[in-house]
Amino acid sequence: MGLFWCLVPDPSGSQNIRLVVKRVEQSLTFVFSVYLGHLSLQELHTSNNPVCMTNVTRTFMAPGVRRLEVRDGRLRGILYLPPGEGPFPGVIDMFGSSGGLMDLRAALLSSHGFAVLALPYFKYEDLPTELGDVDFEYFKEASWWLCNHNAVRNNGIGVIGVSKGGELAQLMGWLFPEVKAVVTINGPPAYTYIDLKWKGRLFKKGIPIDSNLLQIKEGGCSLRDVYNIHPQDFIPVWESGAHVLALVSDDDGQISPHWADEWKKSCPAEKQQLLDVVHYPGAGHLLEPPYTPHCRVCINPSYGKFFGYSCHSPCFVVKEYYQEKRIQITG
Repeated sequence: MGLFWCLVPDPSGSQNIRLVVKRVEQSLTFVFSVYLGHLSLQELHTSNNPVCMTNVTRTFMAPGVRRLEVRDGRLRGILYLPPGEGPFPGVIDMFGSSGGLMDLRAALLSSHGFAVLALPYFKYEDLPTELGDVDFEYFKEASWWLCNHNAVRNNGIGVIGVSKGGELAQLMGWLFPEVKAVVTINGPPAYTYIDLKWKGRLFKKGIPIDSNLLQIKEGGCSLRDVYNIHPQDFIPVWESGAHVLALVSDDDGQISPHWADEWKKSCPAEKQQLLDVVHYPGAGHLLEPPYTPHCRVCINPSYGKFFGYSCHSPCFVVKEYYQEKRIQITG
């Protein structure tokens, strides 16, 4: 798999780019070439005399997985259903402040037996164009929609989110009784940056960025220390009884990794068994699905700036965790 995760951009093209699979129903074809001796990247780019070549196709949807567009009321997204009749454990999958639809992880999780709703919440079709215009009621509608789908088990759902999606996942686990399990991937244990509305009214005041603490590292902005988060700001997910798995990257350039530990310490002793924090030394912010090429720095379109991301680590630790704990993701 090193042949995939160590991929780097073509020397003649843009460098600070992240490989994003936009159409998961289509496979990616990789061309492998073998050359005599050692060639530099520039020499590889211009050489046309390989000893041999072969193609490798990588797919993101297992045979029989169904991809269904969701347009119900104001709800938008893609529902992935595994082969068979079900019912299946249900999961809502969300990404962060870049907006739009990201459904690679949903397709992969569905290929492993989950019914997954890839849920965009802004910058997609007729959804709000700005994060500040998102209403938290939208997530309540999504959770009820998935809970009541005839292909989903009727004993609750799980929510997985990265970055801003991780913050929203924690809020859902705290406030929505139907959410029985939460996986937050480098999501702060508090709501940050921008205010959140619920039914048109201010619901959660976002912890502001202290611009004096913004740092520029390796060509990208680091938000690691820009939030003044205090224990009273923590989202008390444990109050609902939901199980929470926090995946934390110790080389995250956007979120300080010690917050998750402080968040767990603030949890009452009798609720500690509901929370697990797993650290990944050397890993970066996005924790992409397995064997995704590293991306040290890339642009966030919502901010219009380059950020230090340092991507990937296995997302399927989530499934292994629940199997080890003997906890179904639906509770």
